[in-house]
Amino acid sequence: MAKIRYGPTIADVRGSIGALSYSRNMADHYIATRSPRAASLTANATAARATLSAAAQAWRDLNSSQRTAWDALAADPPEIDYNPWAVQKYLTGFAWFVRVYTRQNSTSETLPTDPPADSQPTPPTITAATIATYGSADAASFITLTTPQPNLITNGGFEAPYTDGIAANWHVSGAAGLTPSQETVDVYAGAAAQKGIVIPSAQGAQFHSANISITTHAGYWISAATKVLTGRIAAIQVYSSGVGFITLCTNIANPEWMLRAIRSTAVAAGTYFMYTANYAAENASFLLDEFKITAPEYFILSAAINPSAGRQTPDHSYRLLHAGYSTTPTTISIGDALANLFGAYPAGWTLFLKLQRQTLSGLRSTPALFTTVTG
Repeated sequence: MAKIRYGPTIADVRGSIGALSYSRNMADHYIATRSPRAASLTANATAARATLSAAAQAWRDLNSSQRTAWDALAADPPEIDYNPWAVQKYLTGFAWFVRVYTRQNSTSETLPTDPPADSQPTPPTITAATIATYGSADAASFITLTTPQPNLITNGGFEAPYTDGIAANWHVSGAAGLTPSQETVDVYAGAAAQKGIVIPSAQGAQFHSANISITTHAGYWISAATKVLTGRIAAIQVYSSGVGFITLCTNIANPEWMLRAIRSTAVAAGTYFMYTANYAAENASFLLDEFKITAPEYFILSAAINPSAGRQTPDHSYRLLHAGYSTTPTTISIGDALANLFGAYPAGWTLFLKLQRQTLSGLRSTPALFTTVTG
């Protein structure tokens, strides 16, 4: 390998010219002979090539108006790309189409014809990385997030104003035996919670939210905080015109606040409610707060390791650790993926994590970075 030094005329060179490759590492610039790339016959490589070929054909199948729209997106891109000198570069409309096509194909979303209409998502925030003893097959290893998707339910926190004891954007049906009221002291979050008292043998009393429109998609998260003061409540269920009833929890008798969550198979436009029934001999009194439906979160998590936290970690050192939907609303499970990815390495090395969020339309956030010393 030859080392080189540039002068005032040429400050840096990257890429390949003929059989020579120009690059830079942490020590200096260098020139290396470009090795011929052997044809890969791996299943992943074959699939990737097939996807690129399909994307190129899909581009040719677009009409002129659609291609013009992709060119307009490329001129004002929702994601910023940089060249090796950290200067913004612009992709073509075709390159943007291929980027979104391959992302959508990898997540089994609807393949694009028109460019995404939404904005680049905000980066996720990593607040902690719980890493199991390195090399163990411990599925408890996970990354903790603090920027979940916004709630698709309006006033899921059951905040004021209240009318006839019912929070704004909610109403009651099948109300025989149900007495609703506003709770302002014993709340899970915010300033209010929805309280209800159900008389014995009352069935089917329901708190409904106003209808909302959600694109059907596998993986929506439903969660709610509940507290049962007296008696027992039969269930919290969600109704969707796409899949019918989804049961969040049943046979509820928790005397303290409890956050309950479930990942649904699909949620479509429909009505969302808490179903209550009391089969006990006494009144059942309950509180409901923080009712949420959030869209599935697709994350791309990469990792790199170095012996020192202060050592520079170039982008090409990161290796894919996880690509998929989160396994809970606020965590990404990585299990023993680190051991599978890197093999054994000394304790005390620094783990570098890079996390991106991807929308259902195929746009990605800028990376969120996190470092932790592994044990």
